Amino acid sequence: MKHATRIICSMFLFVIGIPALALAGSATLHWQANTEPDLAGYRIYYGTSSRSYGPYIPVDKNTTSYTINNLTEGQTYYFALTAVDTSGNESGYSKEVSKSISSNNQTATSTLTEFVTQFYREALGRDASSAELNGWVDLLINGSIGGAGVARGFILSDEFSRRSTTNEEYVTILYRALLGRDPDQSGFQGYVSLLNQGVSRGQVLEWFIGSQEFQYVCQNTGIMVNSGGQPQILRSQIETFINKYYNEALGRNASSAEINGWVDLLINGSIGGADVARGFILSDEFSRRGTTNEEYVRILYRALLGRDPDQGGFQGYVSLLNQGVSRRQILEWFIGSQEFANVCSTYGIKR
Repeated sequence: MKHATRIICSMFLFVIGIPALALAGSATLHWQANTEPDLAGYRIYYGTSSRSYGPYIPVDKNTTSYTINNLTEGQTYYFALTAVDTSGNESGYSKEVSKSISSNNQTATSTLTEFVTQFYREALGRDASSAELNGWVDLLINGSIGGAGVARGFILSDEFSRRSTTNEEYVTILYRALLGRDPDQSGFQGYVSLLNQGVSRGQVLEWFIGSQEFQYVCQNTGIMVNSGGQPQILRSQIETFINKYYNEALGRNASSAEINGWVDLLINGSIGGADVARGFILSDEFSRRGTTNEEYVRILYRALLGRDPDQGGFQGYVSLLNQGVSRRQILEWFIGSQEFANVCSTYGIKR
């Protein structure tokens, strides 16, 4: 792990379950997977004082979430993550996160009120009246709407529209209102770039709603993403997903018939994102492009992950190919990564 001190990405901490009914004394950590090929696993450190941790918990390299039980109610715990490579080298700590372990008498209503209040403050820029809060909370409690309904209700409202936000302000609000955090730089720039290129604000909102992170937020709040329990799958989303493979992997635009064929299979669940990736990268048409190892790895990053490669990961994969590791093996590592799973989730499809 050549760059062990920088490989830890954002780590999000959530307690799973409806707060009023959740088993006290546990916390579930979620983190983004490290994609370096020599990753051996992770270590979770935690304690009751900031940056003062007890013995670590070893975690398998294929794991990106872990529940710690038997925590003391009423106590605040601090958590950090490291990554370890196959030579035993350990990275520095991730950004520390903390969680106060609530007792069983915490009510769902207070958590739902906080969820709705966040939308009033971040999306509308104001506090809500008691009547406004109670109206939304009642709908969430009885299951008439889910988190997606709240998000659309605020972001698509006339009151929000009258704020006349810039694209930069709009994306920042989505991060803060839906995900409860400031945007990361790469995600922020990516969404703003898409808006500047003509992608609709409604489409970007749906990507946020369909993301794994928003599902975690809703799960932590104790609500469904949608009242029916299933994230909405938008055809236009999946068309964008398929177009990316034609453009990046095959270097050309697709016909409507080609796009529709893939989209129909994804919508009805006959295939998943992994099948699409293999279908393009293992195709004769792709093979005929005669790519170098460098070009091959760059295409995998752009087609499967939707981004340019980071320098460490790029050099690592190219080095493995130059040493004789098969291209198929590299493809499977990309498909098996948590980042690829997150991409599929963003588009509303299974991996």
